[in-house]
Amino acid sequence: MMGALPPFAGTARLRAVLRQDEPFLLRLYHSVRAPELLLLPWSEAEKRAFVADQFRLQQAHYRKNCPGAAYWIVEDMNGCAIGRLSLDRTGAEWRLIELALLPEARSRGIGTQLIGWVQQAARTADAEAVTLHVEVTNQSACRLYRRLGFMEAPSQFATHRFLRWTG
Repeated sequence: MMGALPPFAGTARLRAVLRQDEPFLLRLYHSVRAPELLLLPWSEAEKRAFVADQFRLQQAHYRKNCPGAAYWIVEDMNGCAIGRLSLDRTGAEWRLIELALLPEARSRGIGTQLIGWVQQAARTADAEAVTLHVEVTNQSACRLYRRLGFMEAPSQFATHRFLRWTG
C-alpha cells in the first residue's frame, strides 16, 4: 500500500516536514490547543510550557507508533506554512494521523481538498479504509468528516471518536 501518491492539486501545496519546521509546528499545535487553554487559570508562561511538553510528547508518540508515516507541511500558494498533514499508509487501512490548519486557514476548503486527495489515493491503492481519531469536542471536524463519508466506529478513547471511510 506504499506506492507513490498522486500529486496534490488543490488551493494549497504539500512538502515534507523538515527539522527547521519545528517552531511552526509548535505554533500550529498551540493554535489547536488554545481553546481548551482559555479555561485554565494558568499564567501564559505555564500554558506555553504545558503546550511545549504536550507537543514534544505528541511528536515522540508519532515517531514511535507510526515510523513509516508521511508528514507534510501544508503551504498556501505563496509558500507560507498553514498546516500539517500526517498519513500512515503502511497497513491495509490507512490512518489519517493529523490534519491541522492554522485558524486563518480553516473554513476555506483546504481540509476538504486534502481529505478528498487522501480518499482518492486510498481508493486507487485499494486500501481497505481510511481511519482517524477526532476529539469529541471538535464538532466542526466531526461534521466535515461525516460530510465526506466517514462513519463512526467503536473508539477505545472516551475523548475521541474513531471514524472510518471505506469508499
